[in-house]
Amino acid sequence: MLEIRKILQNKQRGLSDRRAARAVGISRTTLLGYLQRLRASDIDFGELLRLDDAELWELAKPVAGDCGAGADPRVSVLLAYLETSLPDLGHKGVTRRQLWEEYRVAHPDGHGYSQFCEHVRAVLKLKKVTMTLEHHPGEVMMVDFAGDRLSYVDPKTGELYICEVLVCILPHSGYTFAIALASQKQEDFCHGIAQALRFYGGVPQSILCDNLKSGVIKSNRYEPVINALLSQLSVHYDTTVMATRPAKPRDKAPVEGAVLNAYRKIYAPLRKCEFHSLDELNQAIRRQLEVLNDALFQGRDYSRSHAFASSEKATLRPLPTTGFVVTKAVKAKVQMNYHVLLGEDNHFYSVPYMHVGKAATINYTPTTVEVHVGHERVAVHTRSTKAHGYTTREAHMPAAHAAHLKGMAWDKEYFIAKAHAIGPHTELAVRRVLEARMFVQQSFNTCRGILRLAGQYGNVRLENACRMAAAAPHVSYRFLDNILKHKTDLREQPNPVPAGEHENLRGAAQYQ
Repeated sequence: MLEIRKILQNKQRGLSDRRAARAVGISRTTLLGYLQRLRASDIDFGELLRLDDAELWELAKPVAGDCGAGADPRVSVLLAYLETSLPDLGHKGVTRRQLWEEYRVAHPDGHGYSQFCEHVRAVLKLKKVTMTLEHHPGEVMMVDFAGDRLSYVDPKTGELYICEVLVCILPHSGYTFAIALASQKQEDFCHGIAQALRFYGGVPQSILCDNLKSGVIKSNRYEPVINALLSQLSVHYDTTVMATRPAKPRDKAPVEGAVLNAYRKIYAPLRKCEFHSLDELNQAIRRQLEVLNDALFQGRDYSRSHAFASSEKATLRPLPTTGFVVTKAVKAKVQMNYHVLLGEDNHFYSVPYMHVGKAATINYTPTTVEVHVGHERVAVHTRSTKAHGYTTREAHMPAAHAAHLKGMAWDKEYFIAKAHAIGPHTELAVRRVLEARMFVQQSFNTCRGILRLAGQYGNVRLENACRMAAAAPHVSYRFLDNILKHKTDLREQPNPVPAGEHENLRGAAQYQ
């Protein structure tokens, strides 16, 4: 406004346009533009000088599309062309020269290539104008993987392991966290976020990540699709997981700056150190984080740690009482052997046999495997990583298979224990059967038959029958079955005559 008032004063004194422009320090073209707009108001220069700045500027300011005296009318045409054509620069193979050639075809008298590029640079510069955003305490935690990686060496094998580094920041306070991870896989990514929340001691309202594969299934400007594992994490911690717009790194500018700080305050001091495990590497990172967070901000008298403790920590939601456990889900079909295959471990788990042929969902953690058919949980197992192995519950088997399985587990002690539970005479009978064969396994079916008689006739009658068979030269299933079938054990017996002179003396009962 000072320049405009000087122009008016110099013109009142009768100076030429060239001398007036030189006196003010502007170009003659700019001066002519101002004068043209002011003269169009039909107000005397003296009256114009008495107006306040706002009123004078309304009369002197350039109007969109107005070329003014001496201005090049081609500029407005070029700016309109660039408004619609500049987005094409993002397409593969499209260059500024290509756009200029197309512009000259449409406007043969238009600007040359150098002036065209000058206007392109000016327009692009305006598009890079940034806005300062205010982040509220406890509102968001921003996360991103650093482009450069760290490493450690296995002291036993000498093998070098390359580690990804996850960097997190609470943008309100700038409080920064970093952790080295084995990979960018979903499990490691979720583990890193869980460790960050433990570091902060609370949960923000939301977590903002990039459109990385370990977090986002399908990127979208408005509705990105978050993967199942990250969704589980958000439910466990009662927070919201969001993704930035594709190709818009400024959406998470604070974490981009945190990555740069990590390079300077973590990577650089550790560049000559050698680590022998992931834990050892992360311990070193933690020490450098303390240095980073405790350092004063440039030009301020407080640090990130102080800002976090004083204004942000209290706004975080409390952590859940249990830690986050990674749960995966895969589809499977119940095979004819009533087992499903967990492909990650190549291990088989049983389900109730009546679900053979049905589609199932396997939900598994590092320690547990759950099998669901429809919305019903039909089996729970302890996870095993034994390749090509089987984990089977007897309750899931058909009766015939369960019986066969029991038969495979029979031994001498099993039958003696079962007989002992019925009575001493039954135990003695079973022992005699087991000792009668050269190979004890040959007597297992006979023992099974004897024990089944208890279910058919009752423990008391079987015990009496075995007592009667004690004096027989040998015991068999058929012998005991005949006693019970003909109810010989139920007939009233005379009091036995003591026979002390010989142990093999038979009583009257043997001749009935």
